[in-house]
Amino acid sequence: MLFNSLEFLFLFLPGTLLAYFLLRRFHLHRLALVALILASLFFYAWWNPVYLPLLLFSVCVNYLVAWLLLRRWRRNLPLLVAGLIFNVGLLTYFKYTNFLLGNLDSALGRTLRCTHEKYWKCLVGFAIRPA
Repeated sequence: MLFNSLEFLFLFLPGTLLAYFLLRRFHLHRLALVALILASLFFYAWWNPVYLPLLLFSVCVNYLVAWLLLRRWRRNLPLLVAGLIFNVGLLTYFKYTNFLLGNLDSALGRTLRCTHEKYWKCLVGFAIRPA
């Protein structure tokens, strides 16, 4: 679902706003936040539900890092760096893997392009396969 699609503009957005503001009006503030979280997860799962566990894992790791940063405020630089490496690593893998493999395609004259779901199988296959 795209932001400019009819489903988003006339179904998802009004339904989400209505649920949020109705829950807030009846002083159910935590439930309103839960409704926004569930709507957000639904929105991201609409595109490709396969990535929903990855999104939930990333949210849990970031929540844990933030919670630990608040508890260990004196010695938090290594934890902060670990959290940044985790997030930049996820972004780099899912955004730039195809770019890197495409450039390797051109440089080596072989077809290395794979989908993210089969990436590790492809790497093992390229390592084992004779040239």
